[in-house]
Amino acid sequence: MNDLQSTHNEPDVEYLAQQWLKHKAAEAAARDARVGIEQDMLPFLEQKTEGARTTTTDSGTKITVKRGFSRKLSQDEWRRIKDKIPKDLHPVKMVEMLDDARVKYLINNEPDTWQQLAVAITTTEQKPNITVKEANDGV
Repeated sequence: MNDLQSTHNEPDVEYLAQQWLKHKAAEAAARDARVGIEQDMLPFLEQKTEGARTTTTDSGTKITVKRGFSRKLSQDEWRRIKDKIPKDLHPVKMVEMLDDARVKYLINNEPDTWQQLAVAITTTEQKPNITVKEANDGV
């Protein structure tokens, strides 16, 4: 019997879970090492406050640093001040987007309405997300 099989000719899920944890830890360590190297490189690379800039090494390797900001709009403050700003300068756009909870409701409870709506929606399956937590010894 190999490490992947139990006595029932099925994969040993505990073994697979331990392998998953080992690889997840290696992935995190590799990410941390990469981020550390990026921090070491930054002082020697061309960069802008916002946008992208590329540095080419003597051997021709191109290293691009892209910097930016995350900005959020306070709806309450925006409503308070928006009339003071010319409409053609408003940096806000209205976006129609799906309400996933309502879509699920229609699928499960209103099949006729869902059938009409489904022609306007493209659905793709997401990658399964697996989380493994080690058992607590003695707890």
